[in-house]
Amino acid sequence: MSDNTTLLSSFEFQVKDEYSSLFCAVLLSYWDNIMGPRVERLWHGNDKVELDKELISFVTSHTLNGELCRVTEEGQTDMKFYVLSDRGYLFSASIFLGSSKHGKTVFSLTFIMAAEDLNRYLELQQFLNNQVELLIMKLRVLQEKGLKPSVKEFSPHLKRLFIATDQLNENRLPIQFISIKETLFWNRRDFGVENVLDEKFLMRAITSHLQTGGCTLVVGSQKDLVNLVVNTLALFLTPNERACSKYANGLGDLKYERDLFLQGLVRKKIGDIMESKDVILNSLPTTYIDIDSKEILQTGELHLHYSTRAEFLRIELSQLLKGDECLIFPTRGLYHDFEDIAKVVQSFVTEIGLLPFLTTIREKCIGDFMHLLHQKSAALVSFVEAKSLRGVDTLSQSDILKMKHDLALKSEADFRIVLAQAEKTRNGIVPFLFGDHSQYGAKNQRNAVAPVGLFFR
Repeated sequence: MSDNTTLLSSFEFQVKDEYSSLFCAVLLSYWDNIMGPRVERLWHGNDKVELDKELISFVTSHTLNGELCRVTEEGQTDMKFYVLSDRGYLFSASIFLGSSKHGKTVFSLTFIMAAEDLNRYLELQQFLNNQVELLIMKLRVLQEKGLKPSVKEFSPHLKRLFIATDQLNENRLPIQFISIKETLFWNRRDFGVENVLDEKFLMRAITSHLQTGGCTLVVGSQKDLVNLVVNTLALFLTPNERACSKYANGLGDLKYERDLFLQGLVRKKIGDIMESKDVILNSLPTTYIDIDSKEILQTGELHLHYSTRAEFLRIELSQLLKGDECLIFPTRGLYHDFEDIAKVVQSFVTEIGLLPFLTTIREKCIGDFMHLLHQKSAALVSFVEAKSLRGVDTLSQSDILKMKHDLALKSEADFRIVLAQAEKTRNGIVPFLFGDHSQYGAKNQRNAVAPVGLFFR
């Protein structure tokens, strides 16, 4: 094992990088068969934790020691997470196989945070894991392209994660409680929108929002109106999903942030539509709600989105390897007009509209609605497990039709809502039923398609 001086000889300790409210530092290190754990680069975030040589040495050693004889598949990423409350910090490390000047070796990309930010990290863990997975893909491609410039070219990608996390922190939704009086389920005349956002629009928005797993972009020219719709749709999200959502924050360019659930954006002029390759690379399909035109668009069904995402991800990484300018993907062409209204949503909106304006009664109605969806999704999973012998056999079309009938799913829109809820609890059930399993091998990733039977484990 090398001492601290040798360990840290390859990076400048005083370098200051982009500020981050969450990350004290990000550390890229690798295993050297002669010198042991080595530091490739350290990006400095905030000053909540003093970054001395002892801390860097401890983190590097604990993430890489014991990894020498591990069997790591190409493209596989493993996670390590340590909480050291007595030392005042915690760190999350992603272990992967990368390229060094001595050939293939084990690397670690480690995010160091203050212990006081533990709860915030846990709230954002799903968002961060999805972001880091793609970061590591890009880093491995850059290493293949050339070792010397790889870290320098990787820095802007990491900087974007710093910025996205800070913006999410500044504009985040309330996690535990959203007042129903600040949503469209209260008296719309109080907001002056009774003729703008009618019940039909609300039904379409909720239907698509639930079908895309809660991943929705709300766009409009009025910030207050955008955030009113965001609050309304947030009632159908879990606390952890709300933590990965954000309000609109004034005028600005239409900037879609990948891997968030719910986000609001204020456009500069009516007619602008958000164009971003991140819509395709997002881990879930996206609902696009335009308040000004009352237009609702959707990128597609879950299993189709998984296939499209995998294809465009290959294009993105191929362009990065070649050094070509990244393509501007035709995201507008991937949207389609969404007019469906699920029967279950229609019944819910009609019922809540008949209730008196009492917060407890209306909140209970929303809770009962979500409980119904969770029950149906659990029943769907049980049905698939039983019929497929826990992933041994595939389901026929007649099996799927019988499942819809037994679960009283009266329309295809209802089925897609329950299917999206089931995917959240049993990752991989959607591609198991409808996807092409042959081209996907990643496991336990929300944005990867699981092979046959994996979700039963």
